[in-house]
Amino acid sequence: MNFKIDLKNLKNFVIAEIGTNHNRSKKKAIEMINQVARTKCDCVKFQIYEPSEIVSKKVMAKDYGLNKIYGNISAYEMFKKNLVTPKSWFPELKKLCHKRKMAFAVTIHGENGIKWAKKNKPDIIKVASMDHNNFPFIKKIINTLKVPILVS
Repeated sequence: MNFKIDLKNLKNFVIAEIGTNHNRSKKKAIEMINQVARTKCDCVKFQIYEPSEIVSKKVMAKDYGLNKIYGNISAYEMFKKNLVTPKSWFPELKKLCHKRKMAFAVTIHGENGIKWAKKNKPDIIKVASMDHNNFPFIKKIINTLKVPILVS
């Protein structure tokens, strides 16, 4: 199924952020997409990343104020064990978004995110606020991916 965003006639565009809020449950992620579709949102957005691309192994969960939830572990472990959405889910989630007449967007980080997006072709790429001035990364996205890009 081809999904196309008509940017020329777009007046407003509402994106529902699911991110990693599914608690690593694919069933929950599917349920969230279906709930968002009932609200008539235009788009659903997830996070695509490798923990090594976004956090140092020296940073601790407590530095995020999350040690009471995840324990006394590194933020790297916290992201890897609890927050990374398995990439194998995304073809099904994208297909469901399109079936429900919504665009499928992802926030990517680093070279792995670009490679993943080139292969999996999300409808929209979002550049995270932490990367808004990472011009080499943004330039690489522009030169590699031919989809709309949002920068927060």
